[in-house]
Amino acid sequence: MKKTESFIGAGVFILVLVGLLKYRPGLYVWAAAGAILFGAALVLEASRPSVKELGTGLLVAGFLALTLDPYLRRGAIEEVMKGVAPYYLTAGLPEQVADEIGYLRSVQLIRKNLEVRLWLRRESANSDSLTLETEMSYKLVNYSPEPQPFRFRAGATGRSGRLVRASASGVDLATSEKYDTTFVAAPGQVTRFEHRVKIPPNKKDPQNTFVVHTVASKHAEDSETIFLVDDPSLNAEVELVDKPKDIHAEVYFGHRNPEDVEVLPKTGDPGHWSLNGVLLPWSAVYVEWNKKTLARP
Repeated sequence: MKKTESFIGAGVFILVLVGLLKYRPGLYVWAAAGAILFGAALVLEASRPSVKELGTGLLVAGFLALTLDPYLRRGAIEEVMKGVAPYYLTAGLPEQVADEIGYLRSVQLIRKNLEVRLWLRRESANSDSLTLETEMSYKLVNYSPEPQPFRFRAGATGRSGRLVRASASGVDLATSEKYDTTFVAAPGQVTRFEHRVKIPPNKKDPQNTFVVHTVASKHAEDSETIFLVDDPSLNAEVELVDKPKDIHAEVYFGHRNPEDVEVLPKTGDPGHWSLNGVLLPWSAVYVEWNKKTLARP
């Protein structure tokens, strides 16, 4: 009798332990495995039918805890998040703001490691005439469980602007058409480009690279705005690779917190700007330059 009571007490203890550790994944697995082992022992060794039934219950509970239960809980949480979260997050806000939050929650593709490299060079002896060369590259991360279509678009602004190169490459694009081309300068020069690709789920290790290269003629007192369209962008960086010594340049990110921007070097002419944050869809990077004011003797 005492042996049977010990079995029952131990079984109840394990059931309580499984319940307490349900949201501690590592310990929860061990407790569920213990329930299976102890349930098997009760079924094989106990003599009373009621104890054997308890053992069977432990076996079933442990098996479900290790197999079906985690998936049911994950599915339930996801359904609640999809159904309830939008209303909770936007409660009391104007409809237009709620629509924008809903749009952001639906975003599946995010640009990562966005890099913009700039070259400012003099075109001729005319000190007011400059050539702006821009190369933008990034990776695309698909956070959804399904392949997502992406419209790869590029454009050159201004009457003199033209595309030099547009490419999409990487293992992620193996199931869709890759693209890599160089546009030759001509009277009918290319200023717009569009190509569709598919991005597989790759949030752990994105294996793709998109590159856009443009050239345009500018004025020494001009400025250039680079729009980052469609997709939110993480870890944006701008590098001014080359410029005339008498030109001073600044870069501004369309981000709510200027303190998230690091500028290097700290003293002298800046040449590298990085944003420790995210650029939301339709944000911009603004590049401004002008001639340095010469000190009077």
